[in-house]
Parts: sequence; structure tokens; C-alpha cells
Amino acid sequence: MGEKKSYHHGDLRKALIFAALEVIRKEGIRGLTLRKAARHAGVSHAAPAYHFGDLTGLLAALAEKGFDDLLQCMRASIDVVTSEDALERFKAVGMAYVSFAAAEPASLKAMFHPMLADRSAYPSLEAASRRPFDLLLARVVDCQDAGILKNMDGRIAALFAWCAVHGLSTLLIDGHTEGKGFTEGADSLADKVTNLIFSGLHF
Repeated sequence: MGEKKSYHHGDLRKALIFAALEVIRKEGIRGLTLRKAARHAGVSHAAPAYHFGDLTGLLAALAEKGFDDLLQCMRASIDVVTSEDALERFKAVGMAYVSFAAAEPASLKAMFHPMLADRSAYPSLEAASRRPFDLLLARVVDCQDAGILKNMDGRIAALFAWCAVHGLSTLLIDGHTEGKGFTEGADSLADKVTNLIFSGLHF
């Protein structure tokens, strides 16, 4: 390995996170190891263990960043809706979820890795993972208040919407949609699926 790069403490942590994402992009989630993350970042093999403890700790950091990025993407999608239409804002967050997944499949893989099913050891990740769902739930409640969605348990309605967009996202990034004849892009499919979500929830 060539000359190691010089990092400040916080910069090295970020560099290792980005390096780990690059490993996942090239080799898949199963290809990620602490040593490979260190190699891609150009630092010592001990550096990832110092910052993250073990592979699960590194994955937790990747996942937390992913949920934060997803939240920002969802918020940005609402900001560009020019009207106060609750339905358009509801659809926008669903579209943003799929767009984020299509653009950042490595992040999505880390965010929902089976090793992180129990997040009790990572409270900041647990908090970060709740925020996108809470934003979706808020949009559902807005639609209910506007009288355009069923007056049902809002959390169940949000879960239904989440299942739909997450399922589509997973199928897209794993390449399963094209094999079934869906050759259109992620945005087009997301638009159709979010329309169907509304159809299933409106009066």
C-alpha cells in the first residue's frame, strides 16, 4: 500500500464510511470487511476498529448516515412541491424514497442489513431510522386531516405506504424489475406505485 493519507479525527471517520460504501458498490454488502474499508481509505488496518469497534459498528455508522441522507432527500422533495396539496406532499416523500434507493443502493443495503435488526446498542442509529418514517406518518396525517385518506390508524397507513416503496426500491436495486418486463425507469415506476398507494388508502 502506498503512503497513508493524513486525516483529522473526524475526517478519518467520514473517510472510512465513504470507503466502506465504495466497497459495497464494487463488491456487494457481503464483500465489506474492516480491512477492505481501511485499504480503500488508504489508512492502517487498525483505524476502522478504533472508530467503529467491529464490522457491525461500521455498518451501524453507514446505516445512520443513510437514514440521515434519506431524510434530507424526503424533506427536499416536500420543499419543491409548489402547492400546499397534502396529497402531492405525501406522494413526494414516496417518490423520494425510491429515488434515494436507486441513487444510493449501497446505503440502502447497509440501512437494512440483518446484523442491524436489533439497534438497541446503537441509539443514534435507532433515532435516525425513525425520522424518515415519522416524516411519512406526518404526511399521512396531513392527508387524513384534509379528508382525502381513510380515517384509520395513521401508523398502519404509513406502514402500508412504506412497505410498497421499500419493496419497489429493493426490487429495483436488485435488478428484479427488468427481468419481469418493467423496462421503465425508477421514477416512472415510483409514480405508478405511489398512485396505487393512494388508491388503496383514499375514501
